[in-house]
Amino acid sequence: MEGHLTASNSWIGVPDDPTATPPLIHAPGYPAWYGPSGPTGMNTGDGGGVVGQNVISLVQLDSNTINGTSTVLCQAFDNTLVQVDASRSYPGQAAAQQAWSSTANGNTGPVWISGSMVNFNEAGGGPTYAERFGEFEVAYGSGPVGGTDCSDAAITWSSTPSAATNHVRVFVQNKAGSGAVFQRTSVSIGMKIVGGNAGDLVPTWIGTKQTAGLQTQAETLAASGSWVTSGYSPTANVDDNGTVPGRTGID
Repeated sequence: MEGHLTASNSWIGVPDDPTATPPLIHAPGYPAWYGPSGPTGMNTGDGGGVVGQNVISLVQLDSNTINGTSTVLCQAFDNTLVQVDASRSYPGQAAAQQAWSSTANGNTGPVWISGSMVNFNEAGGGPTYAERFGEFEVAYGSGPVGGTDCSDAAITWSSTPSAATNHVRVFVQNKAGSGAVFQRTSVSIGMKIVGGNAGDLVPTWIGTKQTAGLQTQAETLAASGSWVTSGYSPTANVDDNGTVPGRTGID
């Protein structure tokens, strides 16, 4: 059974950053995350950021398949405004999550599995992350930001981020198993706002391709079916393909 994938992308704050907004102010209805800066809610597109501030790009992948999933996620961004920051750790990421995702397949760096939900149950009440997830692979790309399927041959890929990085590609297998009518995989990317002036927008664009069942990354990319790519307009703060976008502004 092929599932339906919905992706959302939000800027959230880092708990130990003095400019971060406490969860009860940022998302009072579900206070699970700090906000970047200022009293705005999740997915409003009206959050504020400060140059030099650490932030997290949170991507949530929701699917209704019952067979587990294999997903390739591509995120693109303007590296003159925001960059992947591998210089620090990120408090608030549970030790079990960070330890598992940062060592799987030799991956180390500021990208990790930050949440998992199956049938609306958090991972803490079910299998361990190692039991729930299979392969987890991360690559960092530098090249034209003209699409969100990470397929441009002009993009150069590396296992480590740099100041030139403007794409992040993530592959994750979710072994939800039989009976899972809903599953959510949350992926966090640690970043820093590095440029911009007051009023500038800091958008991200995401694309996804998912197959039902546990496939390798190469098999997922080669499978029939197309990418769900971003039609996000930062100024209008809307996306024409149903994905929920991420945007914040420079204060």
